[in-house]
Amino acid sequence: MPEDAAALGATLFFMRLHLHAVNGKQVKARHRAVYIWGSAMWMLSLSGLSIITKRILIVEAISCVFLVLQFDIPNPRLAMSEPAEHSFGSTINIKHVFTLSEYASLAEKEGQKNDIIYKSGIKPSCEATKGYAATCECQELLSLLFAILDV
Repeated sequence: MPEDAAALGATLFFMRLHLHAVNGKQVKARHRAVYIWGSAMWMLSLSGLSIITKRILIVEAISCVFLVLQFDIPNPRLAMSEPAEHSFGSTINIKHVFTLSEYASLAEKEGQKNDIIYKSGIKPSCEATKGYAATCECQELLSLLFAILDV
């Protein structure tokens, strides 16, 4: 039991280290690369992980190490899979099952919606006192616009 707690603690540490390497604002590029590689090696050493999961981890770690060593990329998380995951997540909220051609149509509508939101100065937020309610005086117009786009 104590060895399980130690392994869990080390795993949580390396997960946090990976997140710090990817999301940290003042982390040196060399440190980012070491943190990402070290956390990937720890995760690969765990037993019980699927071979597919291990392949995904190592492919992302290798590409991420090369990415973070580029000094002209201040926010490496935006150049990884996170934006695509968020895009897919917002699309799956609109329609749970879709084909590739339907995804292309949904992605185009989502892009139009995002353009409208950012060009109009609306600041999206989950809080009722912020975001749409705080920045858009004409909520009906926004709803109509989204209805026209069928988003």
